[in-house]
Amino acid sequence: MAVKDLLMRIKQWGCSLDNGLHFLILFQTSLIVQATDKGMPRLSGTSVIKIQVTDINDNAPAFLPSEAVEIAENSSPGIVVTQISVHDVDLNPAFIFNFAKESNPGIKFAIDQNTGAVVLVKTLDFEEATEYELFIQISDTVHETEGTLIVRVVDVNDNPPVFSQDSYQSVGIGVRLFITIRTGLVFAEVPNNTVVWIIGT
Repeated sequence: MAVKDLLMRIKQWGCSLDNGLHFLILFQTSLIVQATDKGMPRLSGTSVIKIQVTDINDNAPAFLPSEAVEIAENSSPGIVVTQISVHDVDLNPAFIFNFAKESNPGIKFAIDQNTGAVVLVKTLDFEEATEYELFIQISDTVHETEGTLIVRVVDVNDNPPVFSQDSYQSVGIGVRLFITIRTGLVFAEVPNNTVVWIIGT
């Protein structure tokens, strides 16, 4: 907004604004006001009016989406999973971060209300849940917005294969054996469930 577009009306000893101001466009300007009397000869004088625009909290914070975050299932509680990013065009806003209700199943994660840091508070298990969808609420005390954070659990080879029985009877030479080995919940695409057989004597 240029000074020429900042229309002022001077009435008696005061002035009024004809159009709105925006702190992000114009935060400070000066106007030269000239007053002329109706005498003969006409005399005039000038004065400088300095205008300082004060920012107010009139814009909602914007959640900056990020890629899905990955965390190993054997990560220790207390580790910072990620930091929520937010943008607000207002000057120096203070944000408050929270999880939306019922968006943190099992209360596996916590969020720092002041910094937006998402922290693991309980152990994870890939066989229990492979992904968490967390809904984040961000407030600047006046406006509120919401965003989504996806946390993917990375499988770790933490379950050894287990035979379905303790012992097997002997059989004759040339007879085919059928032995069942169990690896827990099997996901065909998970390489950690690949079993290598070694027969020893």
